[in-house]
Amino acid sequence: MNLDNMKKTFFLLLSLFAFQTASALEITVTVKGIKSDSLFLYSYTDNYRWEKTLSLVFAEKVVLKSTKDLIPGMYIISSDSNSIAFFVISDQKSQKFTIQYENGEASYVGSPENSANKEYLKQMADFENQKQTLNVQYTAIMQSGEEYAVMETQVKWLAEQAAKLEMEKRNYQLTKAEEAKGSLLSSIIKGSIEFSKPSEEILKDRGLFENYLLEHHFDYFPWEDARILKTPVAINKFKDFAYLMGTVAPLKAMVYLEAMMDSLKRYPEPYYAFYDYMEKAFGNQNSPYWSQDIYLLMLRNMLTMPGLPEAKREQCEREIVRLDKNNPGDLAPDFPILLSTGDSTSLHAITSEYLILYLQNPDCPTCAEIRERMDKLPVLNKAIADGKVTVLTVYFEQNEQLWRNYLAKSANAKFLQGYDYQLDIENKKLYDTNVIPFIYVLNAEKRILAKDIMVDKLDDFLKTLKLY
Repeated sequence: MNLDNMKKTFFLLLSLFAFQTASALEITVTVKGIKSDSLFLYSYTDNYRWEKTLSLVFAEKVVLKSTKDLIPGMYIISSDSNSIAFFVISDQKSQKFTIQYENGEASYVGSPENSANKEYLKQMADFENQKQTLNVQYTAIMQSGEEYAVMETQVKWLAEQAAKLEMEKRNYQLTKAEEAKGSLLSSIIKGSIEFSKPSEEILKDRGLFENYLLEHHFDYFPWEDARILKTPVAINKFKDFAYLMGTVAPLKAMVYLEAMMDSLKRYPEPYYAFYDYMEKAFGNQNSPYWSQDIYLLMLRNMLTMPGLPEAKREQCEREIVRLDKNNPGDLAPDFPILLSTGDSTSLHAITSEYLILYLQNPDCPTCAEIRERMDKLPVLNKAIADGKVTVLTVYFEQNEQLWRNYLAKSANAKFLQGYDYQLDIENKKLYDTNVIPFIYVLNAEKRILAKDIMVDKLDDFLKTLKLY
């Protein structure tokens, strides 16, 4: 065989291989019993929500066909007003099948995984119905008026039935996950398995119970399968974990969070997804879970992630510099202030047993709302009236006229009104003004006692100072 023929043979074989391995989307949808103008395909995305991927004119038979594969994940087909079918895509090989929708129910032809998922969901619904039946029986017993001993026996029997049901459900899920091993369905099932009930000893001790919940929350979660991130299972698990962390002491939460993040470093995509969600919960200063300590721990943990992109590294380092200053115990940075009286002073020159530094923009709706709420706090207002606390509002941006309009129209006469007329706060980056309003509590020496304290916790904090 000469060189030219060898080249032709090689490229022919290469073309045949490419043809044989190329895959394409081809999902046939047949619909009976409903009328609609359109059909829509929704996918679950990295933004943790369902987003419209495709729109088609409605017909009783529609073929979703493309040379571009759907990425592995969860999908929904719906009409204008009805959800028709929910299905799972595990890989490129499972994208040719038929969905038949009739009498409010979808069936799957040519997709063993989605047929198995349909049966799985049906069984899970049955477990839930059995659980609800036990709950109804429990309510009936508690309202029966029977003697305590009789009720105790009946409730004990119900508890035993509930434990058996829980075990049966978990064993079923583990069996089905094993049967579907390697598929996205297997990971969805594992990610949905609830951890085992703790012992009676743990249930009776709040601290031990908190530890147990945090330690076992992800017992069955398939971190090794990044496809799970394209389903609501992951976000629901992350959301519940954030809630659990928000209910325990920050130091305890930090221990478990750091251990979790360290364990995830061998799974980069899930690590980043987990970090992104926790950052929204604990790194957003408008979040009810906001915690500077937890967020700083996360940032520093991210810096130890192998292969961290340089842009992400620089972002984390900037955030650490921005946040890790003016902490409780630090001396608050001084800056010149123009008062509403026209006098000039500075932060450190203001004498007060305690001073609440309120960084704001007068036109900011949230700033105005917080000022109004502060005006109604009983402990704060008594302390102001008794001369024990001074509230200093400070505007720190360029528009002096905005500040003067505020003084004329809505400034609270009980508060000291100030303007950072030299713009030192912004220019010298003395304080974090990324989110406003921002509240500090200072002592007479201008040491910071509390940083970024929420207005609804301000009165309780003032009580700890034992002003009276």
